Amino acid sequence: GERFDVILCDLMMPEIDGPAFYDRVRRIEPSLCQRMLFISGGAVTPRARAFIAQNSVRVLDKPVPRETLLAAIQLAAR
Repeated sequence: GERFDVILCDLMMPEIDGPAFYDRVRRIEPSLCQRMLFISGGAVTPRARAFIAQNSVRVLDKPVPRETLLAAIQLAAR
């Protein structure tokens, strides 16, 4: 019954990548997908690039300045 204001997720992770995580969240609670922010260190695969383009998700590049992160969180939480 808990609700998340925003979900921050790395785009590339060892066991599950951002696109797979997004798909799982979409199946469980689609409304949360609008409040997801992805973070990337720049190593973006063709699959990740396609995911970003198809889903219009917000991706912040590491290192993320504090002000940029806070502004993105505020926008996503609306």
